[in-house]
Amino acid sequence: MSAFIVSERHLSAIVKAAARHHLRLDHRGQGVLLEEERRELFTSLLRVNVRSVAYRYDERDESNLPGPVGGTGDYRYRPETLARQDLAPLQTFKLCDNLEYQCDCHPDWDGSVEERFLFRLKTAAMSVCEAYGTALWAI
Repeated sequence: MSAFIVSERHLSAIVKAAARHHLRLDHRGQGVLLEEERRELFTSLLRVNVRSVAYRYDERDESNLPGPVGGTGDYRYRPETLARQDLAPLQTFKLCDNLEYQCDCHPDWDGSVEERFLFRLKTAAMSVCEAYGTALWAI
């Protein structure tokens, strides 16, 4: 598969799920994520996605990268665009997996704050996933 810049809705769903689990990019504090923190998280995840795809295709002009037509200049955290199914635990896990795939082209990805954040969010999402809760711990 090819790497691409994920949609605004994709990133908004990840950020909203993180807020639901009180997860910040870097373990600072606990409790409700303020709107400003949500926007910063959105921007950080978008930045690493763009950086990775640009690196993968050796392209400096964002408008030439696979993903949204015209680039990401209008991208914003927009939780109001999300449907209920966008926020299901398994969907959150899959959205995180996809974003990881799009971001791992850049050599600075492994061990990055964003990579660790997505791992923590996937763990949190699975902990509340009904299918995970009913699966056997050992067989």
